[in-house]
Amino acid sequence: MSWMSPSYQRIQWKDDPGHRYRLFLYREQGLDIESQVTGYPVLFIPGNAGSYQQVRSIASAASRQYADGKTMTGQSRMDRKLDFFTIDFNEEFSAFSARTLSEQANFVRHAIERILLEYLHMSPSQQPSQVALLAHSMGGIAARLAVIDPDVAPKVDIILTMSTPHTIPPLTIEHEMESIYTKIAKPSQTLLISLCGGVSDTQVVSDSCALSSTLGSGDNGFAVYTTGIPTVWTGIDHQAMVWCHQLRWLIAESLIQMAQQDKRMQKLSIARGKFLNDQQTFPSTSRTFKNLSVSSTDMTVLLRPNAATQRISVEALHCDEECQTVSFSVQQLPFPTHSEAPFPLPGEGIRPEETLLALDVKLVNGKGLLSVASDSHEIIAFGPRVTSTTEDSTWASHIPTSFLVRFGNLASSSLLVRRLEIQTGDCGGFRPIIRYTSSIMSDSGQSAMEDQYYPHVGGDIYLHSHLGAAPFRSGPHDRSGVTVKVYQQEGCPVQHLRLSVYIRGTLAKIVSRYRMTFLAWPIGWTALAMLAQIQRFGKEGIFASLSDGFKILGKRWLLGVCALLLLGNTVQIFVKERFRLESLLLGTNEFALLPVIVFMALWTYGMTCMSWLVLDSTISLTRHTCLRLFPSTSPLSPRVHAQQSLPTQTSSRIAFRAGVPLLLVYLIIPHQLAYVVSLIVLWTLLIWSDHSEMFIEFGKTVSFFMTLLVPFKATSLLVWGRSLWINWKHPLAAEHNLFYAGPALLMVGLYVQGTVIKHRDHATKASSSGLIALAISAFLFGSRWTWTLLPIAHCILLLLAPFIW
Repeated sequence: MSWMSPSYQRIQWKDDPGHRYRLFLYREQGLDIESQVTGYPVLFIPGNAGSYQQVRSIASAASRQYADGKTMTGQSRMDRKLDFFTIDFNEEFSAFSARTLSEQANFVRHAIERILLEYLHMSPSQQPSQVALLAHSMGGIAARLAVIDPDVAPKVDIILTMSTPHTIPPLTIEHEMESIYTKIAKPSQTLLISLCGGVSDTQVVSDSCALSSTLGSGDNGFAVYTTGIPTVWTGIDHQAMVWCHQLRWLIAESLIQMAQQDKRMQKLSIARGKFLNDQQTFPSTSRTFKNLSVSSTDMTVLLRPNAATQRISVEALHCDEECQTVSFSVQQLPFPTHSEAPFPLPGEGIRPEETLLALDVKLVNGKGLLSVASDSHEIIAFGPRVTSTTEDSTWASHIPTSFLVRFGNLASSSLLVRRLEIQTGDCGGFRPIIRYTSSIMSDSGQSAMEDQYYPHVGGDIYLHSHLGAAPFRSGPHDRSGVTVKVYQQEGCPVQHLRLSVYIRGTLAKIVSRYRMTFLAWPIGWTALAMLAQIQRFGKEGIFASLSDGFKILGKRWLLGVCALLLLGNTVQIFVKERFRLESLLLGTNEFALLPVIVFMALWTYGMTCMSWLVLDSTISLTRHTCLRLFPSTSPLSPRVHAQQSLPTQTSSRIAFRAGVPLLLVYLIIPHQLAYVVSLIVLWTLLIWSDHSEMFIEFGKTVSFFMTLLVPFKATSLLVWGRSLWINWKHPLAAEHNLFYAGPALLMVGLYVQGTVIKHRDHATKASSSGLIALAISAFLFGSRWTWTLLPIAHCILLLLAPFIW
C-alpha cells in the first residue's frame, strides 16, 4: 500500500496558453515546506483520461526518500531534491483525438518554459536549465511531440514514460494520429526510457511500448518490461503503473540519482543500473575466500544476501598454479521467502533480501579452484553452466547448476502463449528458478529488454512474449527460437522440459492485439454481402434482404476469400526479406501463424452475421410493436407494392432537407453529430415506414452499413462532447468536414422521398466497383490503417443514392 499526504499549488500564468488546462506544483505535506522551489524540476504528464493527481504516488516516494536522507540503496543524502509539477488536462481522451493530443503537446511546451521561470530567484549558476518529463500512457506521446520543437528539446533532458504506445497508436481510426506518430518517429537528442507493463496491461498493446532501434539504440535510451526489472519482476496493470509501490519507489529513486548528474551518459548509466538487470558490483573488503572446485570452463555461483542491502560486494579468483582475478556477469533472481505463496506476494511484492545473485564466470580452463569472497552474500550453490539446443519440443536435464535450453524449432511470437511442463526430481532443497528471455525484434535491436522470472516452480508455467515476431513490426525476426534458462541445485534438479502451445491463452492475446480488425473486417464482409445484393438486383430486379447477401457470401465466396487471405499472407511471408509488407493483413510474418488469418476471417464473418441479425430483429420487432400499440396513428397500414411509387417530393425539398443540416455542420455542429443523428432518423423512418418491402430492405442495408461506421464517429464525438461539458466557453474545436456528413444527410433526405428502388446500370456498376474496393481495403489495410476505410465508405453512400433518387 502507498501512503501519501498530497497538496497541489496552482501555477499562475500571465499569458495563459490554454484556457482548458492548468499547471500545478505538488507538495508533500509535512515534508515539502519550502516557500520556493529549489530542486530539480520534473513535469508529470497524464495520459488518456488521466488525472493530474496521479503524480502523487511517485512524488510522495521522492519526497520521503529525500527526507529520510537515503535512497533504496542506502546511499547518503542527495544534494538536489525533486520538484514535481503536474498538468491538469481535465481527463481528456487524448487516445481518441489527434487534435486533443496536439493541443496537449503545445501546452507541455509552454509549461516547460513556465516551470523554468519558477527558479529565477536562484543564482544563475544554480538555476536548472532542463526539465525531466515523467509521462503515463498517451502523455508520453504528448511529451515526445512537444520536444520535436527545436526550441524546446534542449530544455528537456529525460523523458521517462510508463505504458506508452510508442510505435503504434492504440486506435488507428484517425489519419491525423498516424501523422503524429510519423513526426515523432525520428530520434531526438532527449534521453528516452520506456517502462512497459507487459501482458497485464490490457489497455495498451505492449508490443507498441517497445522502442524501435532508431529511438532507443545506443545512447538514445531503452525500453524494458516490468517483468525483468529487479525487485519488481511482475507485469503491471495500465493504471497501476503510476502507483505500484515497487515500481514507483524505484522510479523516484532513479530520478533523484539522475538529478545529481549533469552529463547524459551518467544519467543513462543510472537508468540502466536501476531498470535493467545489470548489477553494479564492488570489491569485497573481506579476504575470506571460499574455494569451489572447478568442473567446467563455464561456471555459475548462486549467492544469497546476508542482509537487506542492494550493495553487492563480491570478488572471484581462479586458482590453478597461481590465482588470478576473473571477470563475471551478475544477475539478480527473485527468491521469495514464501515458497508456497503466489509470486509476487500480493500487497508486498519482493523485498531486497528475497533475492539470489547469479555469478556467471568464464574461465580459461576447467582445472583448479574458483575462490569467491563476498561481504554482502553467502554461497548456497555452484556448478557448471550448460547451453543446449534442441530441435524437439522436449529436453532432458544433465543436472548442472544453471543451464540454458534453446528450442530452435519453435517460432517466437508475441501472439503465442506456450505451456512449459516441468518435471523435477525429489526436492531436498529450493525448487528451480526459471528465466525466460524473449527474442528481440530486428527493428528494436537491443533497445528493448524483456525477461520473465518464475521462482520456486513446481508445475506448469506459461510463457509469453512481446518482442518475438510482433504484428506490424518490421524486418526479419530473431531465428533463435524459444530460450529458457534454469537455475537450480542438486537437491531439486529439473529432469524434463516440454513446450506446447496454450490455445486459450493464445486466443486471448489475439483478441487484445487485433481490436481494430474486429472493426475493419466486418466492414469488408458487409461490403461483399452488399455486392451480392446489388448483383442480384442488377440481374433479377429484386433487392433482397441483407440476410440473403450474407447467405450468398457464405455459400459461394467465403472459402474463396479465406483462400485469398491465406495466399496473401503466404506471399507476405516469402517476400518479407525484400519488401516491407508487415502492415498488411494481420501483420504476421511466420508460417506457424498462418491459421490465425483463417481463424480471424471466420470469426469476424460470424460476428458480422450476428450483428446484422440483432439489428434486423430489433427493427422488425419494433415495427411490429408499434403497429400493435398505435394502429390508428401508425402510417404502416397501407402497404405499397414493389412496383408502386409513392408521391415523390420535388428536388428542391430534398435539397432543403440535406442542405440545412449541411449548413449547420459548416457553421456550428461537428460532422460526427450530424452523421449519428442521420442514422437515428433513418432507424426511425424504417420503424414507421409504409414503403415497399424492397425499399425497406434497402434502408435496412444502408442503416447497417452506416452503423458499422459509428465507432469512427463516436470517439471524436465523445471527445468534443466531454470538452464542451468541462468548459463550454472554450471547448475543443469541432470538425466541420462536409464530405463526412453530406452522404448520410442525402441518404436520409432521399429516403423520406418515399420512392421505389430504381434499376440503373451505371449505379450498379459504380457501386459494385466501390464495394469491391472497400472490401479489399478492409482486409488488406484495415487492421493497421483503419482510417483508410472511412472515405471509401462515404463514397459508397454517395454511389447508393442513384438507386432511390
